Amino acid sequence: MVVERGPDGQETIQLAHQALIAHWPRLRDWLTEDRDFIALRDQVGQQRERWEATGRDDGALLRGAALATALDRLPGRAADVPASDIEFVQRSRTRQRREVRRWRVVTAVLAVITLAAGLLAVVAVNRGNALGDQLDLANAELLAQTSLRTAPSDPVAATQLALAGWRLDPENASVRAALLHQYVAMRSVEGVLAGVATEPILPFNVSDDGHTALLVESGTPVVLTGLPLGPVHRHVLPGAPPDLRPVNLSGNARRVVAVEGQARVLLWDLTTGGGPQVLSGPAGDAPIEQAIALTDDLVGWLEADSSGGNRLRIWDAAAGRAAPHDGTPVPERGVTGLGLTADGGSLVLRTGEPDRPESRLVVRRLGDGAELGSFPGASLPLLPGDRVATCEVDPSGRAQAVVRNLIGGEELRRVPLLAGDCDRFSLSGTLGGSNHVAERIGPPGDYDVVRISNLDDGTVLEVTIPPDPTSSSDIGSRMVVLPGAHGTSTVLIPRGTSILRVRAEPNPYASLGGDPPDLTLSDDGRTLVAADTQQGTTAFDRATAAPVGRLDPIAPPASGRSVVAERLSILAGTSRDGLVLSEYELPSLAATFSTPVPRRPGEPVRTVAVASTDEHVFTFGDGVLAAWDRATGAPVGPPVDLATTPAARAGSRGGSPSSSRHGAATTRQRSSSSGRTARSSCGTSRSDSGSRRCRTSPAGSRSGSPPTPTAGGCSSRPRSASRRCGTSTVWSSSAHRCPRRASSYRSGSPRTGGP
Repeated sequence: MVVERGPDGQETIQLAHQALIAHWPRLRDWLTEDRDFIALRDQVGQQRERWEATGRDDGALLRGAALATALDRLPGRAADVPASDIEFVQRSRTRQRREVRRWRVVTAVLAVITLAAGLLAVVAVNRGNALGDQLDLANAELLAQTSLRTAPSDPVAATQLALAGWRLDPENASVRAALLHQYVAMRSVEGVLAGVATEPILPFNVSDDGHTALLVESGTPVVLTGLPLGPVHRHVLPGAPPDLRPVNLSGNARRVVAVEGQARVLLWDLTTGGGPQVLSGPAGDAPIEQAIALTDDLVGWLEADSSGGNRLRIWDAAAGRAAPHDGTPVPERGVTGLGLTADGGSLVLRTGEPDRPESRLVVRRLGDGAELGSFPGASLPLLPGDRVATCEVDPSGRAQAVVRNLIGGEELRRVPLLAGDCDRFSLSGTLGGSNHVAERIGPPGDYDVVRISNLDDGTVLEVTIPPDPTSSSDIGSRMVVLPGAHGTSTVLIPRGTSILRVRAEPNPYASLGGDPPDLTLSDDGRTLVAADTQQGTTAFDRATAAPVGRLDPIAPPASGRSVVAERLSILAGTSRDGLVLSEYELPSLAATFSTPVPRRPGEPVRTVAVASTDEHVFTFGDGVLAAWDRATGAPVGPPVDLATTPAARAGSRGGSPSSSRHGAATTRQRSSSSGRTARSSCGTSRSDSGSRRCRTSPAGSRSGSPPTPTAGGCSSRPRSASRRCGTSTVWSSSAHRCPRRASSYRSGSPRTGGP
């Protein structure tokens, strides 16, 4: 071995020969053990030399895994590592610590910035949500108000607006009121053919089968096909001049005919398409009356002649030539309605406006123009053209539709109407191929209940529809009645730019005749009790609409009625002669209980309240309380006079507090023997000496439909005064005014009146 000293004074030992490594086992072991350390030290030395060569740039210092290895291995053998390498490693560690601190500061700053940004975002979102909620509230209120304003002209759009408002704010009172308003008005609607027109539908005509409609938009005729289920297709008639009046659709939906001004008659063939065919002469010929007769194949119109009358022109559209009897003389002028009978042998015309007394409906024979019959102008010609319906008022003051033969005028049947006069009878006829008249029950309100009478067989239907501001008494002239399933009918009515499809239900109590009776629904909803002074009391099975029990009229008339699930209670009598309480089993109306109501001797009865449980019946008349055992009919004890002082007696007679006659007070009475609670919810009062009446139903009526606000009123007819109170009845001889709120129950739908 050779010992050498370097320039820096450090001594090194070098092998004298390479063979020592192979033949010196201890040296070989030392070299094996230090091989990794020597390699690391040489690597660090090389890195230090490059660092010094770059002018000690920090970019050449150790980093990452190399620095970590050097820091882990070199400090333990510092004596075997040059001082310059130790300094290089220390400088590398210092730089790394500095970078770590820098990144920690940067990370902390970024974390703070991120947190601040998140907080700001949360605040912004919350403020945005709050602003959105405020906008939703404001928009919901605006939608509700717009819905109520839009409802009279376009109930479909009003319903959509109310639903949109409810989605924005379900708790908004205005929104809930608007939605409830539309629910009531639209509750009978089965389908909506939305947006079938570009403007509100006013002129409206349909084919006999109800599948095709004709309307006029800005003077242009438009044909709609696909009714009543849809989809609806629009066909604008080509070549239509602007001044068309009137425009008619044939019953088979194959042709449209119109009068242009007073000079030309135009005919469109819908099966072939194309423009109109001109049937009359060019402009300047004889003036044409504003009336057209149109059957499946024949077109008729009136042209003025030199005698001061008219002559009938008839065109056979199928054959393309003038029909027989063309030129029939017609002496009448001012014709507002024209029609040809189905057999082609007669002409039916109306002169003047139908609501004028001088208006007449005249039947003339084709050919010679001889008059075959004459009827009031308000009469309705019926399909297929051989009958006519006139209106007459019977001695009791009720209007009736009288169906007669068109030729000869023989009476065929009479159909009772609701109206007390015949002023608007001609406008009550419905459109299409059915012979119905439609009458609004009660005054116009937030919705209309309409009674539809079939003039062919006398059957009666009722339907609830949205109000139509464009029609008052002529409600039938904008209604199409089509046959439905199970005795119902499908009714088409235009509202706004849409057509509503509504189901009309049979009216079970129409067979009773007379005025619409007072109706009460039993608590279980199975029995409908219809009561009338003249017709008596009839119980109907609500599921089948069949009568299941009947009582003859009571003399003197009943003063009050109350219906629960099992029985009907009736108070009958007068204030001077006394009252009798009777109960009848439902639905058979078999008598089960009857007793006079106790009163003070020699004094008239002014106020009586009746309540009952399963075991007992109670009456409270002018302060006198009495009770009976329901099973035996025996009094539980002697009557008890609770009004022992003059003030108490005056209070019990003076009509009682307002809640006893006109309010909607609810009382609860508990029977000590049964432990059951009988709930009584007061209805209204009726007048014994006054001249006004309000029909009522139990609160809520348990019909599945919520009570809803609408305009109401009273009809003229004297009635006794009472209030139905669920299981109780309150009777008062001094209740001669209409209640603050009245309700009417018809065809399963409660109706509540206003002041």
